[in-house]
Amino acid sequence: MTKYGPCTFTIGASDELPVYPGMVDKPSEPAAVLAWIQQQLDRYDAKPVEPLMAVWWYRPGTVEECPSTKGTVRGPHIKPVDGACTEVWCVREAKIEARRAARRTGITAATLSAKLTRAGYTRADLNWNGSTRSKGFDTSDEQRRRRVRVSWRGTDYTVEGLQGELAAIGAFLIGAGHPVRIASDGGRSLWVYPRGATEPTEGHPFPSKDNETPDTPADFD
Repeated sequence: MTKYGPCTFTIGASDELPVYPGMVDKPSEPAAVLAWIQQQLDRYDAKPVEPLMAVWWYRPGTVEECPSTKGTVRGPHIKPVDGACTEVWCVREAKIEARRAARRTGITAATLSAKLTRAGYTRADLNWNGSTRSKGFDTSDEQRRRRVRVSWRGTDYTVEGLQGELAAIGAFLIGAGHPVRIASDGGRSLWVYPRGATEPTEGHPFPSKDNETPDTPADFD
């Protein structure tokens, strides 16, 4: 009986890789080796790119070396072309950057309150239990930085129209590039969105510059 040595195969420009007995049923037969190779390729094609796999396991042009490894002490790994890298460190860095981007593009009650205070609007002084000590505006975060509610505190809510300084506050914020809507609470508060955000449709439209008479709570019913 003839004893065959290890069968080898070459993919692309890679070095020859040995196929040892036990990897396929008949390692000495090229057809069996090719069937095993095709099986492995199909298996990797059917699931997301594994960052630490050799690039030759994937179809040419579908993966590339992740640029995050260039100029660093981290070992090279691969990612889909024009796709996100799933390597652990890259995933962590992507989450950190997403949080930074949210802070840059989102809106918070604290930053909006500071902006209004610098503009000269009256901020409400509240007691420890949330009751009003002196009238003014109050801000609160809503929907995970998607919008901020600006309420007017300490006003007789039987007054029709936007309460206190809300009409002036809304006009100021629109001039600063913030979309503003009247909340569905009878004119007691505004919803304010990040600058540059798509004009929302919730709540009620804020009066235009040509309309000096705000909608009244009765109009919101």
